[in-house]
Amino acid sequence: MAGLALIAVGALAAPCGDPAAALDDAYAALQTLDLARVEQRVAEAQAAFGCGPVAPPSQLGRFWLAKGVARGLAADADAASDAMAAARRADPGLRGDAWGAEVASLWSAAGAPAGTGHLLTATELGRGDFTVIDGQPATFPAEVAAGLHVVQVGRFDTAFWAAEVYVQPGVDVSLEVVRPKAGELPKLWSGTVQVGLYADASFGSALAVDVDGSTWNQARTQIGIPLELGYEFYTRRVWIRPAALIAPLLNGPYVYAGEEEPVRFPLAIAGGVEGGLRLGEAGRVGLLAQVGYPGQVRTRATGSCRVARGFHLEGRGGANFPAEQPVEAAFDLGVVWLPGT
Repeated sequence: MAGLALIAVGALAAPCGDPAAALDDAYAALQTLDLARVEQRVAEAQAAFGCGPVAPPSQLGRFWLAKGVARGLAADADAASDAMAAARRADPGLRGDAWGAEVASLWSAAGAPAGTGHLLTATELGRGDFTVIDGQPATFPAEVAAGLHVVQVGRFDTAFWAAEVYVQPGVDVSLEVVRPKAGELPKLWSGTVQVGLYADASFGSALAVDVDGSTWNQARTQIGIPLELGYEFYTRRVWIRPAALIAPLLNGPYVYAGEEEPVRFPLAIAGGVEGGLRLGEAGRVGLLAQVGYPGQVRTRATGSCRVARGFHLEGRGGANFPAEQPVEAAFDLGVVWLPGT
């Protein structure tokens, strides 16, 4: 092999950015030729590769294309060619001809040197650590095509270190992977408190119960304002949230026949579990089951999307199953605060 190159890159600290959002803004900046902003957002995306989920090849293609176009517009033809060649290798379906004739010419001519090199490390990785090169699982030493590559090392499904590396033909590149201390490694589960405020509507049958000569009425449509408190455990892919709620009714009390005598109650109290799948960083879908007082089981299909850092808009739809009464259709819409998400 022709030679040895050493790349030493430190572990990247929290808070971790969102590479997809950074790249979206980089492409918006390309439309206005704001090259400084493009470079800043591309650098933010690169930093996030070292503290977030594995970057898929399509995302790496967008990363290198944005970098290549910016370098081309800045008349740095060599750097543009390297980045564009890596973009084409990562995602062959990309197009780089939308930013003028000069950039289109660079895109057409871009190509990495022929041959291969090797990536290796002297760092001892721990059991359960993973290595990914250009979005694909790998092990050291790894033979790779000459040109640019992104290497991620992590644990479970979260990277704790990343580097962009240029490999020349016939050269070994030794990576000094910085592995965090045991207490700082990514965890299988993370957790955060949950506070939710909802508007709830249920649609059932009107109810009238005679009690000592007077009539207790329950409206056909019941409107409540649930306040829900819980704790969410989550990974990159799944989440589960035990929680309790209290829901004052706005249009009259619940009326419940009861086992021995009727009960009238001005609010609902319930506890249960909600959980499901995470759709990237910003979305969740799942199912909810709660048992409440007065005698009622609540079930919902749920979906939510992040509207601001830590705040999610959540919708729920399903049914209530009151004791000894017909099933009620029910819907909830609310804002949920999940710090750190």
